[in-house]
Amino acid sequence: MLVAVFRQTTGWSGLCINHEDGQFIVEGQGQISADAVLAYDSHDHLTWATDQMRAWVQTQAAPEPPPPSVAPPIVTPLPTSVSSGEAAVPPPIVTESTKPMKFSDVNREGRRLLTAELLRRGASSVVPQRARKALLRATSADGSATADLRVKVKRRGSWQTSIDEGRPMDGEPTPEDARRFWVLLDIGGPTRYWIMPEWWIRNYLFEGHEQYLKEHGGQRPVNDLSRHSSIDEAGVAEWQDKWEVLGLF
Repeated sequence: MLVAVFRQTTGWSGLCINHEDGQFIVEGQGQISADAVLAYDSHDHLTWATDQMRAWVQTQAAPEPPPPSVAPPIVTPLPTSVSSGEAAVPPPIVTESTKPMKFSDVNREGRRLLTAELLRRGASSVVPQRARKALLRATSADGSATADLRVKVKRRGSWQTSIDEGRPMDGEPTPEDARRFWVLLDIGGPTRYWIMPEWWIRNYLFEGHEQYLKEHGGQRPVNDLSRHSSIDEAGVAEWQDKWEVLGLF
């Protein structure tokens, strides 16, 4: 469900805020709290999808705590570093969990966990590729095989991506296709992994979007310009813990 669109007053101009699986998502970026959505609105950074949407988001925000019955103890505030003249707005992306993490921190932690797991299973090395931080290259113990791994991480809900990642699979996978994979992680509890060929997930995204358009008259029902897409666990269930597809161990 489309909630709002960022105006040109932000670096996210044109990006949509959607509500999916009980959480607010900035397309292509990640999760954001209801309170942060309202904070952006207070700075006039948003165009709401409907006149009623602001009021609905307010119902999803954390309630204000009741006033204390006694005076709270005096606590020395921690030092903060806010540049002079900057608006006091919340960090743009936070994840919803008992311990909030920035979106970039979630991805970094996912890559760390995946690297450790691959080495534990017998990979001789796992090296980040300079061009893209979300891409790792793992090498087998004897050095005879490598696998390029695109990493997606979540703590709840679904994995966020773009319809631009979808591509139809024509013919048989090439040797180059055979060494490219996506690894999806859920680190909201005990870490879980889904490992699949890149050609498969790209075809899955393409076919899923085509079916969605077919069901809605050939276009997105709310914002036809949105490029946002997501991956839920049910759609990739067959690939959970499929480490053998990497051909490394």
